[in-house]
Amino acid sequence: MTPSEIWPMLAGAAVVVFGAGRLSAIVMNGRHVTKDYCSKQHELTNEKFVAIMEGQATIREDIHALKLWINKGGVA
Repeated sequence: MTPSEIWPMLAGAAVVVFGAGRLSAIVMNGRHVTKDYCSKQHELTNEKFVAIMEGQATIREDIHALKLWINKGGVA
């Protein structure tokens, strides 16, 4: 084989090795996730959001009741 035939093979091998190394780094760093993992994270986020919204509604009701108590039945 001549050098002009060897260089494309070496370059191709380097691309394969570099690409595999990059993919493994992405997986190890947690930037590549499965659909299952992603859907589970969305479920947890939705549950937290619902809990926050319920907490805000409770606080809103408590504040309204407090205003009514302060005004003794007046306009709050």
